[in-house]
Amino acid sequence: MKKFSCLFTSCKKLILFGLSMWFFPISLLADEQSLTIGFGSCADQKRQQPIWDVISTHKPKLFILTGDNVYHEGKEGNKFAQSYETFSKNPNFARFRETTPIIATWDDNDYGLNDGGKDYVAKESSKTAFIHFFDYPEVNQLKSKDQGIFHSRWIDFNDKKIQIILLDTRWYRDSLLPTYLTIEQRRLINLGPYQPQLDRSATLLGKEQWQWLEQEFKKPSDFKILVSSIQFLNEYSGWETWSNFPHERRKLLELIHQYSDDNLMIISGDIHKAEVSEMLYKGRRVVEATSSSLAAHVYPESINIHRLGNALIEKNYGILTFKDNGKLTVVASIYNDKGERKLLAKVGEN
Repeated sequence: MKKFSCLFTSCKKLILFGLSMWFFPISLLADEQSLTIGFGSCADQKRQQPIWDVISTHKPKLFILTGDNVYHEGKEGNKFAQSYETFSKNPNFARFRETTPIIATWDDNDYGLNDGGKDYVAKESSKTAFIHFFDYPEVNQLKSKDQGIFHSRWIDFNDKKIQIILLDTRWYRDSLLPTYLTIEQRRLINLGPYQPQLDRSATLLGKEQWQWLEQEFKKPSDFKILVSSIQFLNEYSGWETWSNFPHERRKLLELIHQYSDDNLMIISGDIHKAEVSEMLYKGRRVVEATSSSLAAHVYPESINIHRLGNALIEKNYGILTFKDNGKLTVVASIYNDKGERKLLAKVGEN
């Protein structure tokens, strides 16, 4: 990670003081044929993580951690630093970090409270530890801002712009609505403990983040990667998904419909298994690739009416492979921890 940070030394002041919209394309020096970006979630720092050595064989130019990057709970600020220190000392991750730039958002476990939202009392301490650990320009400039960790990264690839939008689904999120179902009813079909909010004023992203996100969508790009720690397309699972705030889910679907044209992919984590989801919204295809987990234990398959095929119940990681055929196309592949490709989704190809 330090190697990556050095690339920005000469321009850091410009980023911090002159580029308030964070529009700063980074050349990843990919070959002319393809660009590889990895992603994954749920890297429990207390577990062994040989999966990083497998991911390294793909030689990704960037890796996106989509949340639950470490696991800690409590209110003591030193616990956050301790968790990240343990993560940094994992030999597999340390080797990977030396050669591969990493950007990230968080989910509930690295935020600090299971299924936590805006009322978590230690979120400022959690934010400080997150920024200190990841230490790249776009998050560093959030240190003094009274806001969550939402930010974006721009990449140049063959004179085309890829925009990576990293959302914060914790800092502003209102309380979840408990389900009316009994535990016995839920267990029959592996449903979670929540149901959709009836209160349309309840928010997942918050007013400030929504304003920023709409502006990000308006910026011209050749491809957008939308990073959400929790699943977006999945409905009726009872677990933490965007469907618990259906009015906000529709709002984002409208943004996708308005500002993208087969040039956007959603990536997510959280669920301790992997799957590919797809739906049509007003005739437009929306695709999501979910990779979870890198190291934490895996969960059984649960309901997802938009899932393509079966879920992958193994430790896993994702690889996005971009190709430039005049228009950018991307293949999202989900691999198990042995490096075997198990799931596949394509965007931009006819």
